[in-house]
Amino acid sequence: MTSPSAPKLVGTLASIDALSGYAALHQEKRLADLVEIRLDGIPPAQHAECFQVCRILEQTETPVMITLRDGALWKKGDAKRLATFKEALKFVSYVDIEHDSAILSDVVSAAHKLDRKVVVSYHNYDETPASREL
Repeated sequence: MTSPSAPKLVGTLASIDALSGYAALHQEKRLADLVEIRLDGIPPAQHAECFQVCRILEQTETPVMITLRDGALWKKGDAKRLATFKEALKFVSYVDIEHDSAILSDVVSAAHKLDRKVVVSYHNYDETPASREL
């Protein structure tokens, strides 16, 4: 019988300072198995810098997932959001997109063309749906 894998820890960062600080840590001091970057919390003027730090993390064996939620923090529309996802996918291993997003199929297609993994999120803050609904 194979033993189960160790639990995975995801660290979520939403500022360029936090991201740069984490990347500056020696690899052995990074506790997260995967870093989620909340790109919607980082001003678009800092995205290029963010992507370069993502590249550093990826090159030092810390995979990165980009999350860019449409809503309170991101108000630039789906066309700009899709373009931002496509640019981010050049630098990261994972992308997270909502299951009901209008650009879901485009993001999945772009990710798969670059051999990236996709997390399709479902958010329901009112109740937990039955398993058959998920």
